[in-house]
Formats: sequence, C-alpha cells, structure tokens
Amino acid sequence: MLARVRQRQPRAFADLDRQQVLRRLNILTEDSTGVLRPSLGGLLTLGIYPQQFFPQLNATLVVYPGTSAQDIPVNGPRFLENRTFDGPIPVIVDEAVTAVLRNTSVRSFIDGSGRIDRYDYPAEVIREGVANALLHRDYSSYSRGTPVQITLYSDRLVIANPGGLFGAVTEDDLGREGVTSTRNPVLARLLQDVRLPETGRMGCENRASGIPTMLRELRRTGSPLPEFHNRITRFKLLLPRHTLLDDETTTWIDGLGQQGLTTTQQLALAEMRLGRAVTNSTMRNLGLEAHRATGELADLVSRGIVVRVGERRHARYLVAPQAEQLALLTATGVSDAEIIKRALGDGRELSRRDLEQRTGLSYMKVLRALKDLEVAGTVQPTAPARSPLRRYRLAP
Repeated sequence: MLARVRQRQPRAFADLDRQQVLRRLNILTEDSTGVLRPSLGGLLTLGIYPQQFFPQLNATLVVYPGTSAQDIPVNGPRFLENRTFDGPIPVIVDEAVTAVLRNTSVRSFIDGSGRIDRYDYPAEVIREGVANALLHRDYSSYSRGTPVQITLYSDRLVIANPGGLFGAVTEDDLGREGVTSTRNPVLARLLQDVRLPETGRMGCENRASGIPTMLRELRRTGSPLPEFHNRITRFKLLLPRHTLLDDETTTWIDGLGQQGLTTTQQLALAEMRLGRAVTNSTMRNLGLEAHRATGELADLVSRGIVVRVGERRHARYLVAPQAEQLALLTATGVSDAEIIKRALGDGRELSRRDLEQRTGLSYMKVLRALKDLEVAGTVQPTAPARSPLRRYRLAP
C-alpha cells in the first residue's frame, strides 16, 4: 500500500519514512499520552483482527429458506446458514460475497461465445452492496454494537447498515454519476489503496461509483433495480431475486400490442407489472438522461398503457388497468375479436379510435376484428363507413 501511495502522490509521500507516511495517512495517530496507536480507519483497513477491540464491527449473514424469518418448512431448518465475517474490511467483503454466491442458484446459458453461468445476484452487485455498507456505515460509539447485516431470503437479498444517508445525498440522488457524500473520508481514502494479497482486488474504489456500477451490472443482466430504504439510524439495500424480462413478462409485454418499445420502456413496464410505481428517477437509474426519461414515460402514457399519478417531481407511473387486462387476455390466448366484444360490453358504443385506446390493440388489429365481427353479425356500426359519427355496438 505504501508503494502505491508513494507512486501516486510522490510530492506528498516520496521523501517520508514509513512511520511518517502512516501518520500522514491517519493510519497511526497519537493518543492522549502521545503514544502512537492505530486509528479506527487504519485498524479496519490494515488490521489482522480488528474485532479484538471492536467485536461488532463486522458483517453477519443469515440465509432463510423462505420469504421471512417465520417462513420455516415443517421439520425443516430455521436457517440454511448463519455466520459472521471478521477481519479487515477487504477480507470481510471477499468472504461475504463468496458466502452469498454459495447460497444462491446459478443458471447456465449458451451464446455464441460458449456457456455463461449467471447467479441470482451478480457477484459485482453483491460486492458493491457489501463494500458500500461497510464504508458508509456509522462508526460512532453509539453504533459500534451493530454489525452490517446481510440477509438472504428465497426471493430477495437485503444488506443493512447502521446510519442513514450522510450529508445532502437523498434516495433520489443514488445512482447518479459523481454524487457522493462520505461519512468516513479517512476510511474511504485508505480503501482506495488497499488490495487483498491473494487476489490483488481493491478494497473500495471510492469514486462515487459503487451504486452506478451496481445499476449498470443489473441492467446488463436484465435484473430488477434495487430498492433503497433510508432512515436516520439505518440504511437498507434490497435486491429482488429474479430476472425482470423473463419469458412470462416478455409474453405479458407482447400482449400489450405495442410496437417499437425501447428496452428501457420494457424494463419500466416490467417494474410496473410487479406492482412497483416507476418515476423519472427510476428511468434515470436505467441509464437515461432526465429529458429522455420524461419523454419515454410520456410516450407510454400517450400509448394508453400507462397512467400518471401526481404532478411534476411527485409523478409516478403505473400500468393502466385496461392495458393490464388486455395483456392478461392476450397471454391466455383470447382472440382480438373477443377482446373487442368485451370492450363493447354493457351497451357501450365506441369508435374505432376508442377501441384502440381502450384495448391497446393496433389500428389494423381493431380494423380486422371489427370486420370479422360485422360479417358474423355480432357487432353493428351506428353510422355509414365514412361518417365521423360512426361507432360500434354489440348486436342485440
């Protein structure tokens, strides 16, 4: 570490001896009697076993078989694994990532380059989540009795640390490039230069890249975006366990009858399908600039498949009820003609455009279905073909 520091900042460290460098880096500090002692940051970064002095400054992992701590199979184990990770932060991160991956399933895919193994949670996402929790946690005396807690359920991974977001950063800011506010600047700076001897991996890059890296990796693998829960005394990261654009969701989106949807619009619709409201911030986390995020959401609204709730910065977007119904009907094999018939139920008289908006079917699909229904005598027009007053209703 000293060699890297001297090479990176020769003006500040090249001519100093070992002890002077350690003091300038705040790895060593004088106590009240003038004796040099390791600082807390130095101990957590370079110490062999910091838990000798601070037993709870570590991380724990509990793996439950169900979706909650109470969801226990009959005659089954209460948990599948329950362990503690001690040592300096780089060692804790490495061991925690290995343990989480060991307790998750892996799927194999074949592409042009060969077989690809994909875990429920990308390894880099787990690493960034655990490293962020250890770096940004509250290390004040009031919080030293609480470890970073990693909990793996059958449907989600949760990483929680004592201490909420620090400084002016809010939940909406998370994921934006360059947005950072560090509670522990000395620790953050030290972790930039510490590498594991076995792997050479960095402890933490500390360039406001943790959560953006996490989001990029989740987008790359088609995984759901994380949920952030912030309180004054606690911060929690929740990672759902599934692929957003799985076969079932793709079929559901196809059932909406919309052409030309972008990848980010499809991911947004997948989030909405799970019951989660999408915001402009959600779209930015999917990799869009603010103005493009607004435009893509507005396009979904204009298509009639999404509704907006609230105004301006408080706006949230949800799947329109009629669009969800259409997707369900299409996914279950219901014909376009049957969808039109259901839309005209209860004595409604609707124009062709009304039917497009209500059902989400394309212009040509509505036109063909109406023609077939007219020939069959199931639907009647209310005016001549070229009349602007032409509507359709079910035949008596």
